Amino acid sequence: MAENVEIDEVFLFAQFGKLMELYSQHNKLKERFLEEYPKSSVIKYPAESECESISTKFNQRAGTTIFNRALGAIDGTHIPIAVPVRLRDQYMNRKSFTSINLQAVCSSNKEFLSICVGFPGSVHDERVLQSSELFNLQNFPPPGYYLLGDSGYCCRTSPIAILTAYKRLQPLTARQKKFNELHSKARTVIECTFGALKIRWRSIFDKVLRLNLEHCVQTIAVAGIMHNICLNDGLDLIEVNNIVEDCHYEGVATNNENIDAISMRDEIANNIHM
Repeated sequence: MAENVEIDEVFLFAQFGKLMELYSQHNKLKERFLEEYPKSSVIKYPAESECESISTKFNQRAGTTIFNRALGAIDGTHIPIAVPVRLRDQYMNRKSFTSINLQAVCSSNKEFLSICVGFPGSVHDERVLQSSELFNLQNFPPPGYYLLGDSGYCCRTSPIAILTAYKRLQPLTARQKKFNELHSKARTVIECTFGALKIRWRSIFDKVLRLNLEHCVQTIAVAGIMHNICLNDGLDLIEVNNIVEDCHYEGVATNNENIDAISMRDEIANNIHM
């Protein structure tokens, strides 16, 4: 139920074999997986030398220069699973199907920087975040940088900085509306990333996972690892670059938007050329 998933080796390679069948055109993928997975984390935070490039690409996605401290986009997605009747209420999400939450942070290149998988579908994005290592270890993003998040998260500066759009709880100014538009263009890379993950391994994610809960978590984690390996080997899915996964409604998180967070957002919005 956290970022550091302990994966049973026998099960892992069984799942890997299934994914290899789906992606057999790349005959070096297995070698890369076996070489990289045991040695280091394939899903990892960027090096300091990569930060400027990541922020620049977020700006390019939005056609602006205001997000020059953005290092990632964060969101959650639901992975359909079958559960025992006694667990249905716990795993039933807002769309009325049973699922596991996958929280992820991605770069502007659709590479996973962090994943947290395993929380039941009934758990809200903000609660998943607050229970994750990303939030509690405070290792990323570094001071002075922020993640882009949707309305399911609170705009905050600590313990990690997350920049959200202005809430539509009252009429917005022209500048605030423009900020929201630019923010959406930059942030939706995470939805494209989820879309790419599910299309790349469509034979797994196009149906309900019928495994025990531990193996569901491991399957999702392995798919995320292999997604990054594919990107690192230059195997992007061009056909899904403009496909955005449907947002799952999580409501609007309004608490904990403190003065510092509001000031951060206003200062960024004030840099928009109107």
